[in-house]
Amino acid sequence: MVTYAQTKETMLYILDTSAARLILTFLMLHTFYYIATISHALWCLDFGIFGYVRTIFTGHGPLCHILLATSYHAQANIYQLLGLSFISTGITYLTKRTNKENDEWK
Repeated sequence: MVTYAQTKETMLYILDTSAARLILTFLMLHTFYYIATISHALWCLDFGIFGYVRTIFTGHGPLCHILLATSYHAQANIYQLLGLSFISTGITYLTKRTNKENDEWK
């Protein structure tokens, strides 16, 4: 029978891997991006001819700027995350392959 302690230990082991951290970080950044984009579209954009004129005056407020900047930076961080994860995985692989593991690292 599987106990709570075994399940917790297994989950902590899985979540401590690089792949799990990559997936969780990607999901968090995508969530920020999605919420900021949808909020900006709902609150700051008004579609149509009259909406175009109306957003000239109302679509450039501080809240709209913050939402659009958050959306942009979250999306940019997703692309940076992918590249950096491949680089860090390669460095980790080479380090573990060339150096023996010290007892203090365990």
